Amino acid sequence: MARMYARRRGQSGSVRPYRKEVPEWSMTDVAAIEKIIVDLRKEGVSSAKIGLVLRDRYGVPDVKLVTGKRIGEIIKKRGLRERSPRI
Repeated sequence: MARMYARRRGQSGSVRPYRKEVPEWSMTDVAAIEKIIVDLRKEGVSSAKIGLVLRDRYGVPDVKLVTGKRIGEIIKKRGLRERSPRI
């Protein structure tokens, strides 16, 4: 949020809590999470939206905490990377 009288930007925004271990309430089945990621990617969903779906529908707060890999790394390992259009 900008300040009212100064010509500088203020400081705002939320920050995810710092965690080193997975919360006990979250889904921790690594094979199931990777299968969901692969299935969504085959449907054409982007990696950002895959993260949102995992968070909202399946209760996975952070994929990297659970699997040890990012969503993009899992997609790349399975050979499902999106081809960038050649211009």
